[in-house]
Amino acid sequence: MSWKDALDILGRSRLMLTNFDPPVSPMPVEAVALGTVPMLCLTNIFEYKGPWLFEHIPDEDYYRGPVKEQLRRLMTEEDSYNSLLAELRGLGKGYTYEESYKICIQSLDEMLAESV
Repeated sequence: MSWKDALDILGRSRLMLTNFDPPVSPMPVEAVALGTVPMLCLTNIFEYKGPWLFEHIPDEDYYRGPVKEQLRRLMTEEDSYNSLLAELRGLGKGYTYEESYKICIQSLDEMLAESV
């Protein structure tokens, strides 16, 4: 699938389920920017630690129980959904030019200072 098609699908979606491979895939950032909530795992780039955190567990009952109920809540409770989306968008600020530029400059300064 082309990148454009993937973004089009994300933009028309409410939730993004992933197989978490690769764990730091940029897709969750795009999903949040497009208004889609990614189901997160511990290694996600957002480093999200909240109640909507999901990780891969080989136990099928985990998906029929806790995850299924949380997904149902996100799909039916607009306040929960919008609150989570706002929280994730806040975490995504580190990927904006303003924030990432400062981090890059600081990293370069540290690397150059160590080599002198």
